[in-house]
Amino acid sequence: MDYEESKNYIEAGKEGRHLEYKRSTSWKDPNFKATLTKSILAMSNLKDGGVIVIGVEKQKDGSYIAKGIKLEHLKSFRNEDEIKMYISNFADPYVDFSIEILQNKGSSFVLIDVKEFEEIPVICKRNGLNHLKEGVIFIRTRRHPETMQIPSQTEMREIVELAIDKGTLKLKKRGYKPKGVKTHQTLLDNQLTSFELMRETLNKIKSCGYWRINIRPLNFEKEMITSLSRCEEIIENAVVKLRGWPYPVFHHNLKIQKGQDWIQTIGRFEDETEIWRFFQSSQFIHYFALREDWEMFSSTIKLPTAITTKLPTPADSCLVHIRAS
Repeated sequence: MDYEESKNYIEAGKEGRHLEYKRSTSWKDPNFKATLTKSILAMSNLKDGGVIVIGVEKQKDGSYIAKGIKLEHLKSFRNEDEIKMYISNFADPYVDFSIEILQNKGSSFVLIDVKEFEEIPVICKRNGLNHLKEGVIFIRTRRHPETMQIPSQTEMREIVELAIDKGTLKLKKRGYKPKGVKTHQTLLDNQLTSFELMRETLNKIKSCGYWRINIRPLNFEKEMITSLSRCEEIIENAVVKLRGWPYPVFHHNLKIQKGQDWIQTIGRFEDETEIWRFFQSSQFIHYFALREDWEMFSSTIKLPTAITTKLPTPADSCLVHIRAS
């Protein structure tokens, strides 16, 4: 880390989940050595790791004063290899950290920059002073920043998910593609199968130029929307109008068809036909004819093949795929 970043850690004046202060103490002190080991193990189990600053002292009123580390204590931290060797006796697998000595406002401080674990969470592999215990996973807690063994399922899930993400990324880098596992987008594609079977209506729309609009969530959840009546409410509230024309076409005089997990309408206006369907998964599919083609009934208007983009929604991000043929 650079000087300004290190300085900010020293002068923060408040501990956080990724920042812990220790008063001036020698590495040779057995109790302090065990406490510091536990803190390093805990920081390694956090996403992005954390920093431990030695030389900042907590006051009775809860505030912190950056007094610096005493010279005799500072000397005990100069042998970084010795400290790493000691920590490795308790860490399974290893912990990646570096030690930096920094001068700030005439005082010296020791900063220990701990990296997050590389592949799997770090476990304490042997017993020691100050509650160092074999088989325990230490972490910095969320509510009140302190170092302790995992206190709840929330912290446990956080560590497990971080390890899963790392494992998945590693497999992707190796080019591994699991067979037989359906992705969210595949499941959403499969959901459209029954809709695409409405050949009579779709073939009529496709006989000339048409638009195909598909709005879908990034993740597939079959009943993201709890009921079909709620689907109706969402569509009705989402309708926008231009020169009196609504999009999508939705009004109470128009028959709403309902399936097991979807609602849809088929609209016919003069010679034009359109159809849309909205699933409880929040996927929306819409086909409608190009007005100009139906009026002229000539050759298909050539438009861009496809436009794909991301739109934010209150619930989640989604993919929008618009195709003109």
